[in-house]
Amino acid sequence: MSRYIESEPLPEFSPRTRARNIERLKGELFDILVIGGGITGAGIARDAVLRGFRTALIEKGDYASGTSSRSSRLIHGGLRYLENWEFHLVFEACAERRRLRRIAPHLVKPLPFILPVYQDSALPYWEIRLGMWLYDLLALFRNIKLHRALKPREILRLEPAISPQGLVGGARFYDCSVDDARLTLATIQSAHRYGAVAVNHAQVYGFIQEGGRICGVRVHDALTGQRFEVRARVVVSATGPWTDQIAAMDDPRAEGRLRLTKGIHLVVPRHRIGNRNAVAFVSPRDRRLMFLIPWGDYAIIGTTDTDYEGDLERVHAEAEDVEYVLEAFNTAFPKVGLTTADILSTYAGVRPLIDEKVPSAYKVSREHRIFKSPSGLLSIAGGKLTTYRLMAKQMVDLAARRLAREFDRVGWGRSKTGRLPLEGGVREGFHVVAAQAREAARAHGLPEDVVSHLLTAYGVGYARVLGLIEADEALAEPIVEGLPYIWAELPHAIQVEMALTLDDFLVRRTHIIYEAEDQGVSRAGEVAERMAPLLGWGPREVERQVERYAEQVALTRMYEG
Repeated sequence: MSRYIESEPLPEFSPRTRARNIERLKGELFDILVIGGGITGAGIARDAVLRGFRTALIEKGDYASGTSSRSSRLIHGGLRYLENWEFHLVFEACAERRRLRRIAPHLVKPLPFILPVYQDSALPYWEIRLGMWLYDLLALFRNIKLHRALKPREILRLEPAISPQGLVGGARFYDCSVDDARLTLATIQSAHRYGAVAVNHAQVYGFIQEGGRICGVRVHDALTGQRFEVRARVVVSATGPWTDQIAAMDDPRAEGRLRLTKGIHLVVPRHRIGNRNAVAFVSPRDRRLMFLIPWGDYAIIGTTDTDYEGDLERVHAEAEDVEYVLEAFNTAFPKVGLTTADILSTYAGVRPLIDEKVPSAYKVSREHRIFKSPSGLLSIAGGKLTTYRLMAKQMVDLAARRLAREFDRVGWGRSKTGRLPLEGGVREGFHVVAAQAREAARAHGLPEDVVSHLLTAYGVGYARVLGLIEADEALAEPIVEGLPYIWAELPHAIQVEMALTLDDFLVRRTHIIYEAEDQGVSRAGEVAERMAPLLGWGPREVERQVERYAEQVALTRMYEG
């Protein structure tokens, strides 16, 4: 075993853990209670517990089941924010990108981008060049690689499908890709490892107040139907698009603070495009910056930015959204000629932006803000995936000052989250982990795409998945032919990742819903039947789980009419 590898075993994070955690929620007084198991809530829970605070987290659905699993899957410096002179945002994002690469090297991967510039581009080529140097400067020249100016022929050699009409040059720069759902899960698991009490599929439906101050919440367990109360000194809302709803639960007269905007993405087979890099392009309608992002054998195309007032539980791409994205893509890549027939799946999420009363949703700042209600509820909204750790730090800084001032509860100093690896990560030498994983996987006859997937999804935790195969070689078989997901991941997801529903596994622990040709519909029944003995489901519950999954698949196809 290399000295680089964290040798601590993965802690159990299972249905049994959840049951124990619910009993703890009922009986203990917590310093900090986080409502919301998206990336921001996960970050707050991890930061708080690492400072020695007794911490709990409650999520009404599955971890990352809201916006945090429906992003562009990028950790980026925010190049477009330079256009709005938001230099501080870019500086923060670049610094956080660097930290996340260090603490989660298995999840946060370097990704080269091509930025073509045309004669009719909104900014002239010289200004783009200047912006790229500024981007490198704000990253303190510590990005993966410095940008490089490209001539038209170099761009077309790298990405032949790009439109050559009016092309005057461009640049190659670097950001990072990430599995957003797994980044959230790894953060939750890390918080659990250090003592945080986390429960998913449990919804807060009311607050407990004493003397006009919030001192706890009322919770409904969606899986068992039971209701219980949780007591805490400080309650934090990190509920994303639901922030205003939670605030109204505290104070029905509370003014709404959010401007919700919807972003949709298309998933298509990558061979239809043939791109090797991510590519930035603009919509011909409104000049909005969009991206073509390589994702294994697939390409993700998006995103939109439109005001949203619909059902937060049923966010989906509509026909006009898909038409807008395809129009922009086909203008930038006229040789490809994508149609709706090429789309494997879609997904859509809602951004919880701070309402700034500007005309265009696209122009709303991605800055975050923290709000405190008269009863003491702390809420955080805005921001973006890349800066979640910084947002969490600032929230825990505030909560820690209040705990010290009002309750004489003092933590263990400053935030440690920028140094300690997330679950699956290592302090250094991830290349050693990867080499060992490939050697071990070859012994089991696993193909290279499966090995790469296991390394990305689980980091050093890949060894536990391989251990399940050692006990039962049949678990090395693929769940869906042609995809890298294997059956060993199913018991692992339940026992170590608290997957409790069919959706949890097929949508977030794996991405079968987005990548399978039939979106996993033909395999859903067998997956549910294999989950049944591990979760105590009877035949009726198996049927219900399959029906609910079919509803999720239908939501990704709503654009078809």
